[in-house]
Amino acid sequence: MFEKGIVSMRKIDRTIFPKWLLVLVVDFALVFLTCSLMLNVHFSPDSYDIWTTTDNNVDVHLRDGRFITAALYRGLAILGVNVAKTQSVFALEFMLTVAFLAMGLTYFAMQRMERDETSTLVAVNASFLLIFHNAFIAEWYLFPEVMLMYAISVSGAVLAVLAYLYAERIGKKGRKAGSVFVAFLALTIALGTYQVTIGIYVALLLIFVFIDMAVSVRERVILAGKGLILGAGGCIVNVAIVKLLTLLHIMEPTYRGANLNVGAVMENIRKIIEKQPEIWSGHGLFPRYVLPIYFMLAVVLLLFFRQRNHLSGSMTALALFFAASTYIGSYIPHFVTSDFWLSQRTLVPIFGAFSLLMIAIISLDSSPKARYVTAVVIVTFLLGNSVLMESIFSNHLAMDDLDRTYAKAIHASIEKHTRQTGIDIDYLAIERDAYPTWSYDGIDYVTYDMNVRNILRSWSNIGLINTANGTDYQPAEMDAEIWAQYFDGKNWDRFSPDEQIVFNGNTAYIVIY
Repeated sequence: MFEKGIVSMRKIDRTIFPKWLLVLVVDFALVFLTCSLMLNVHFSPDSYDIWTTTDNNVDVHLRDGRFITAALYRGLAILGVNVAKTQSVFALEFMLTVAFLAMGLTYFAMQRMERDETSTLVAVNASFLLIFHNAFIAEWYLFPEVMLMYAISVSGAVLAVLAYLYAERIGKKGRKAGSVFVAFLALTIALGTYQVTIGIYVALLLIFVFIDMAVSVRERVILAGKGLILGAGGCIVNVAIVKLLTLLHIMEPTYRGANLNVGAVMENIRKIIEKQPEIWSGHGLFPRYVLPIYFMLAVVLLLFFRQRNHLSGSMTALALFFAASTYIGSYIPHFVTSDFWLSQRTLVPIFGAFSLLMIAIISLDSSPKARYVTAVVIVTFLLGNSVLMESIFSNHLAMDDLDRTYAKAIHASIEKHTRQTGIDIDYLAIERDAYPTWSYDGIDYVTYDMNVRNILRSWSNIGLINTANGTDYQPAEMDAEIWAQYFDGKNWDRFSPDEQIVFNGNTAYIVIY
């Protein structure tokens, strides 16, 4: 039982401490070996803006409804901490958080199932680790300035689930109410930090409810329903706080806020359905049939072991229902968004559906064959994700290098002009050509916001040039006459400074191919 798990951790047997320390070390080793490339300095489009300013993009986080992140990053800015320049510290901290959460969740799950076989531990631990360590979450690492935000958000989601389940297992009203409050507060912090983690909350909630062998199917459904209501309450509070901050003029109205209009919600659902073939085809990352094969394999294994051991049909149906609910729950932020954008980083909780099916098999069938087969499947999938993540990271670092090379070439052309004319250039006006080249030759995994050339981003290109060259160029508006005379309707596929840079006074007018 969950309360039993809490108590047993308080009175932890010293003999089992090395076992769980080993789990933590193995989890961290896998995450670190996969993601260590991201300890190198690297950049998202937002990183360049933060690198050359002192406010940690607080206004952007407020605009996106991340009021907890905004408050935290404001505090760090006051203390002189630039989250882009200290990115390696926060990336390492996120890796440690992932390892600790996977280990902790495995411990509580094993207590809840009253199991201690090594094969069960491996399968359950790999299942939990997959939720926080997969190819979609790789994009989180590509935004290094917000790794601290991600760590706080996932930790809040995990704490919310554990506190809720603890509340449901204690009888004293005062303690129960206190635990529910802790769960709701943790969820509010998680969603106020990064709304996507509502899907992780749903996945973990349904996993732990499913493996509770002390209650009936009906009681599981009720327990899950109450937990989902708590989650819905957290979402409502998040939207309400954002609206209140807007009314108080603490944040400006944003086009990226929640849109609760029924017509808009239905249109978002239509778009989500329309995007399913793209997502199941790998969403620009996995080989075409990998995701369908693994998810179908999970379902087939569940049905096979159910038939082989004459397991409860109602429990099998519940596992499939919970997995489907977890998958749908991954899209919760997209149901009400005003800015529909199904990037990989927003769909991380999808992997929770696969993890749920794997853990469901283990909890329903304790036979060695079920344990070993499940462990092999989940570990293989986890390692496959790790290999893919490392490839994504190496391509991203290569893209960064090419961006900086382009930025240095632009600065070299400006310096040449200054040497020839004696006129210093203080301002840059930058626009894109008619058909921008969104990726460099040889760079893979270019999809949505992933590995796209940052030199093309209007909010990052000058920051990129300044960061690469140690300069302090300021932005300027593109002159309409210069645009019409030199750039309008033209397209390039390589850097041609004589054609793409026009100087006028102390301003360089630049078009990016």
